[in-house]
Amino acid sequence: MLGEGEAYDSPRAKAQAGPGAAIVLHDLVERPLHGSSGHALAPEIAARVEAFRPIYEAYQPPDARYLSAHRGHLMILRPEEEQLIDAELIRRVTLTGTVPELRERLRSLRAAGFTQFITHIRYGQPGMVEDWAEVIAGV
Repeated sequence: MLGEGEAYDSPRAKAQAGPGAAIVLHDLVERPLHGSSGHALAPEIAARVEAFRPIYEAYQPPDARYLSAHRGHLMILRPEEEQLIDAELIRRVTLTGTVPELRERLRSLRAAGFTQFITHIRYGQPGMVEDWAEVIAGV
C-alpha cells in the first residue's frame, strides 16, 4: 500500500512488498532444480535473477539450498536480498500501489473472472490489515 507520492522502494513499501518480489527471484533461480510456479520476468529484469544466483549458490548445505532461501520466505526481506529489490521489481511483480490504484487493479481482476483475493500480512507491519480492508471495502 503506497501513500500518495510514496515511492515503490520506500522503506515501508519494501517491508510490505519486498518479500513478495523476492519470492519471484527465488522461483526463477530455483527453476532448473525444482520447476517453476509459472512466474516470468521481462528480459531486462533477468539480470537481477543472475545477481541473486551467487547469493543463492552460497546457501548451505549445497544439496538443500532451498532451506536457506525459504527462511523468512514471504514474511521478511532478508539483508542479502535488499539491494536486488528495487522500485521497478516491486512495481512489476507485486500488487502494490495507492488505494485508488489497488482498487482499480482488483476491479480488473474481478472483471477477468477472479472471485477470490488474498494478501499476506507481513511481520512487523502494523496497520497492514486495516489498509487492505480499506482497499477491499471500496471495490
